Amino acid sequence: MAKSVRTTVFLILSFFFVLGAWAGEEFYATVSEIVDGDTIWVQTESGERIKVRLVGIDTPEEHSSRKLRRDASRCEVGTASIEDLGELATVHLKELLQEGDTVKIISKGHGYYGRLLAYVVLPEDGTNVNYQMVEDGYACVYTWHGKKPDSVTEEEFDKLVSLMQEARSERDGLWEENFQLMNCLCSATKKKTWMGGRFRFWLLRWFLVILFGSVSALFKFVFSKVKRVIFKK
Repeated sequence: MAKSVRTTVFLILSFFFVLGAWAGEEFYATVSEIVDGDTIWVQTESGERIKVRLVGIDTPEEHSSRKLRRDASRCEVGTASIEDLGELATVHLKELLQEGDTVKIISKGHGYYGRLLAYVVLPEDGTNVNYQMVEDGYACVYTWHGKKPDSVTEEEFDKLVSLMQEARSERDGLWEENFQLMNCLCSATKKKTWMGGRFRFWLLRWFLVILFGSVSALFKFVFSKVKRVIFKK
């Protein structure tokens, strides 16, 4: 039993060590794979492979996922329309980055799925790939319920928003391809509503608490009545 507990603790600590290993770091790595428009794999000088999510941006989904279906439902389009835009975003990222390129990774922590959130910079000319994807019109600015995520600073967020607004007004990249859909993906689906996920969670929680309390009170009332009837007899 003690050995099992020690093993569990070791695995948990190892997990958090891996998550925090590159947080807040800057290092050079080689691009080994481009997954989609905002996700790549890199390999460090020590041979470690790291999955990197380009921080601050969000490209249309290229692969089947719950997010793809959710976006399609919200924007009232077929999933294929979003996948087409996602494929174009990936193609554009591959024009900026090629497998085997050496890039500078500026870590901003880790995301929900354990991926490293980072800016990817080309050492040759200092191009920030994250910014470039938005400026060229192939990515939205990532927001969390309509607000700035903790992974970027106010200055970085403002710059990203400014670049996206410019790309939108100029109808660059995907904005030219499907303006209405991009407008939905980059703004309408990001708005925080009073029925947001967190609000629904707390509403449901309090509803269950009240329901349980009501049922419990009713049960006690009925039980007391039945008890009186039984003892009177």
